[in-house]
Amino acid sequence: MVTKTVAIYVFFDDILKSMNHKEPGSRKTSDAEIITVVLIAAQHFAGNMEKSICFVRSTGLMPGKSRFNCRLHNIGEFLGQLFFHIGQAIKDMSLEIIYSINSSGRGLP
Repeated sequence: MVTKTVAIYVFFDDILKSMNHKEPGSRKTSDAEIITVVLIAAQHFAGNMEKSICFVRSTGLMPGKSRFNCRLHNIGEFLGQLFFHIGQAIKDMSLEIIYSINSSGRGLP
């Protein structure tokens, strides 16, 4: 899971750099690290940010929880737009347009 975490971080760090995303130099945790914690929480900890933060801290990959919630809220709208654009780019790269729809309702929350 550590390798996957690093890959997610590098992916988003590269995307943010390519967008010329600016952050104050005084920050100890980058927006790419915040995004990585959010994705790890969603994928492995049922959305539990606290467990995700503890995991990334235990690996030594990222600093602690300081101001995490404030930072997450500050980039919330940007994060939504970023995911939309990434999804659109992946969709545009697709050679075939095939969608699967679960009409039974099973497995849905």
